[in-house]
Amino acid sequence: MRWSVVLVASLLLTTGAAIGATLRVPQDYPTIQAAVESASPGDEVVISPGTYGGGVFVDKDLTLRGEGEVILAGGFVPSEDQIDLEALYGLLAHSPRLSFTVRICILVNGAHVILENLALERADIGLWATEEAEVSCRKLAAAASYWDVVGQGNAQLALEGCEFGPTIGAGLFLSDSAMAELASCTFQVEPSRGPAGTGLEVFPDPELYPAAVFLKDSARLRLEGCELSGGEAGIRGTVGVSLGLGEQVAELSRCTVRGFYQGFLVASGRLELADSRIQDCTFGLIAAPDTEVELLENTWEGCERLAIWAWWGAMVTGADNIFSGNLVDLAGYADPGLRRPLHRAELLEARYPSPDFSSLQEAVDAVLPGGMVVLAAPVAEGATLVKDLTLRGVEGLGPGEAFLSLVGGVEVRVEKVPFSGQGEVLVAAGRLTMNGVRFSGEGEGENLMKGGIDLLAGASAALEDCVFEGYVAPIRIWQGAGTVELRSCVLRRGGTGIWAEKAEDVCLAGCTISGFSRGVYLDGGSLLAIDTGFFSNGTSLFLDAHAGAVCRDCTFAPSGTAVVLGPRATFEGEGCAFRGGAGPAIRTAALKGFELTLRGSRIENVQGDALYLMSTGSANLEECSIQGNAGAGIRLGAGAELSLTGCTIAGNRWGILIEAKSCELAVYKRTFTGAISGGGNEISGNTEADLCPAYPGPPWPADFLAND
Repeated sequence: MRWSVVLVASLLLTTGAAIGATLRVPQDYPTIQAAVESASPGDEVVISPGTYGGGVFVDKDLTLRGEGEVILAGGFVPSEDQIDLEALYGLLAHSPRLSFTVRICILVNGAHVILENLALERADIGLWATEEAEVSCRKLAAAASYWDVVGQGNAQLALEGCEFGPTIGAGLFLSDSAMAELASCTFQVEPSRGPAGTGLEVFPDPELYPAAVFLKDSARLRLEGCELSGGEAGIRGTVGVSLGLGEQVAELSRCTVRGFYQGFLVASGRLELADSRIQDCTFGLIAAPDTEVELLENTWEGCERLAIWAWWGAMVTGADNIFSGNLVDLAGYADPGLRRPLHRAELLEARYPSPDFSSLQEAVDAVLPGGMVVLAAPVAEGATLVKDLTLRGVEGLGPGEAFLSLVGGVEVRVEKVPFSGQGEVLVAAGRLTMNGVRFSGEGEGENLMKGGIDLLAGASAALEDCVFEGYVAPIRIWQGAGTVELRSCVLRRGGTGIWAEKAEDVCLAGCTISGFSRGVYLDGGSLLAIDTGFFSNGTSLFLDAHAGAVCRDCTFAPSGTAVVLGPRATFEGEGCAFRGGAGPAIRTAALKGFELTLRGSRIENVQGDALYLMSTGSANLEECSIQGNAGAGIRLGAGAELSLTGCTIAGNRWGILIEAKSCELAVYKRTFTGAISGGGNEISGNTEADLCPAYPGPPWPADFLAND
């Protein structure tokens, strides 16, 4: 541990007899505030059993000690001469559950104060220490409605044997340069009143979510021998220790963190955790990019999903951590050396299930690098793979909900292992090879499963003869992933067949993608598809900003649109067939910037326009056929530039329709600012008009038609 606030030690030395006078409430003064105002620095205010309202403001060095059961309830609304209201309201702006008339039980501003044997209830905030305050607490029970104890400015707090919660905000909230040290304290977060759904996307505004302890800015914290409880595993919106946005440092030793949705959420700063136990959380620890986490000799058990998840750029290191009963021990970019193996690696091949191994993870640990694990029966378990190996299913193996996590750049081959339900493979900076693997989800519409394959930065994959059916997005490729190849694979029924964020190299060969709202979605990056069929998708291929796709000998038969071009997206099709669908077959979805190239391709029987090019960009068609479509063969607008050479456009409602003032049939009477080029085209037999505006004349070039 790098630093230590020695306030707890000083607390033990200063909670004996008071140095100054003793003032009693209610014997000498009717209220605690009256006694505080009459006291001199160094005096002690002794409070008899009872419930006291109105709150207390302390700006001098005092001791407040309760005798028996003493409750401070209700609090007071601070004034601008008692606290920096701008700073107070700045914090409240991040907390929509608090009003701007927040009530505080005890407010300490810049003073050295000792609090002992007090209960704080029925206020928005129990204890607020600000400016240069130094507050020592023993046997404090804080159960405020939102924040139990707040340290702000350069405040320093020491708490021993204190109880926090239940609360829906934070048991302990530290901001600015506040520091706190706690020993033998307990925290209880109330999950039932928290917001729905934190998940992994919580990082931008972590203070909006209930937490036992929350730090931001340059706050410092040390916990020793404390217990933090979230009430129930799987409750969304509860966090054990949350490090928000800043350079904060948290140190925990000999602590227990149990029953949270996220035991630790590290959005920034540094966490040091030693000799502690993390139990029954949905996620044990989540570390965001650019964070530092050191984990030594901790026990992680019973985590419903992931014990430790580290994003790309997080530094999560340590040793001698024990993992037991988690779905997955490590995922993402955590150091594989964190976990102590369950079994010594000494076998070339292990079989599971087997009397020799109590879990799939133990069987994996028992295999030497390059060895094999044979699955003899379906499993609904998770395993972290930190070595090169092969996972093979026996002939006729039934499906199971396995969750595999590849960590540390390993190469793993999976053969003939069926996955069902929420079965998933998560690859971080490694290579996955799959052959003859089937993923079978369940449900329809909003009830689709969320399993499949996640390929993170540095990951690559080669999938052959695999089937994916019934998932929201069965293949998810994240920014920074390497080459992803699918050969002779079938993707059926779901939300988005392949979802890719700036994936630089996605290749499809001989694949079929059908029955999705979106067959393939690219947010940047590139796709190469060869001899691949896209059938009955709402949108077969959605190319978002700066995405590019090359399709050769592909078939598109969508229920809606084959290709959507976003800002500065590019699409090149050669020898492709576009058939049917509500249309358009290819359309732009941005005000400017697209590149479309079609060679030797045909578009037919679309229920609307074949090509809908209504933004600034360029389209180049060579030796293409556009026939039998219910709308326009090509609809042009705005600043689109069209080059058409050796093409046939026939049997449509319009051949080429330019939405301009000069065309009576135009829906929008706008000025066409694009350009037309090319020649040798056969455009005839379109029911309303072959060309609009009429040919010859602008914007049509000479020799544009072969049948002129």
